[in-house]
Amino acid sequence: MIPCLQAMVLTILFVFVFCIAVLDLTTIAWVRRKAKHQAEQLFANRPSPDTLLQAEKKDLDKLPKPLQGYLQQSNVLEHHAVQTVRMRQNGALRSGPGKSWRPLEAKCFSNNQAFAGLVWYADVTQYFLATRSILHTLMDSSANWEERIWGLPIPGSPTQENSLQQQLLLEYCGFMAWHPGSWLNLGLKWESLPNGDLHAQLANPEAPATLTMRFDEEGLLRSLSGPVGAETWTFSYLDFHSMQGLLVPLKWSVQITRDGQTWTFLQGQVTDIALNSPYSWW
Repeated sequence: MIPCLQAMVLTILFVFVFCIAVLDLTTIAWVRRKAKHQAEQLFANRPSPDTLLQAEKKDLDKLPKPLQGYLQQSNVLEHHAVQTVRMRQNGALRSGPGKSWRPLEAKCFSNNQAFAGLVWYADVTQYFLATRSILHTLMDSSANWEERIWGLPIPGSPTQENSLQQQLLLEYCGFMAWHPGSWLNLGLKWESLPNGDLHAQLANPEAPATLTMRFDEEGLLRSLSGPVGAETWTFSYLDFHSMQGLLVPLKWSVQITRDGQTWTFLQGQVTDIALNSPYSWW
């Protein structure tokens, strides 16, 4: 009798684990399929690289001095304009101060032809057989943020449209550290601050976005921050190297400040980048 009971318990346990595994893999495949479709749409109107021109010194003259120096340091004047970007990233993410870090693998797609086009997809390993699938999209002025585990939406994801658009616009600008020449095309209103930082405002009636850029003594961009609802989100950049002719950071992190408390939400690094290349999921 006891061996039969043990066999029954093991069978039930096996079936339970099998169902969880299937649910986990199905959710990953479902969200990833949406990400692939949206990234392919984003790259559908990719221009031929032969039609892209290099920036000229006169293009930089209309910008504030700190931004001019940063773009020159980044080698923008020696590089063709970047229209599309594909990046692979890895790193870690956590859901709040003091929470455990969870490893992630991500893919980022952006198209600078129609500001602002962004698709960011990440798989975050929460626990064994529990993958958090994240999809951020900003296309045709429409913003969407989706996070799921086992097919269920994760509570606490942004729901207010204005805050969501502000965050994804900030995210798009944050990822411009890997295609810095795109700062030439945004038409921002710039203000130089006494400490050498830059303040910029993006005229967006639905979700006005403001940015603050901070540079180091060498003229490189070290952080970009902006308000997202009641919070301030900051992209910080480290470890600059030349990749495909541009000087870009290999590592970055995102900090969130609310009610005077700052904590690191995400830290990552770029493992691969493709500029002006056709769509591919790698």
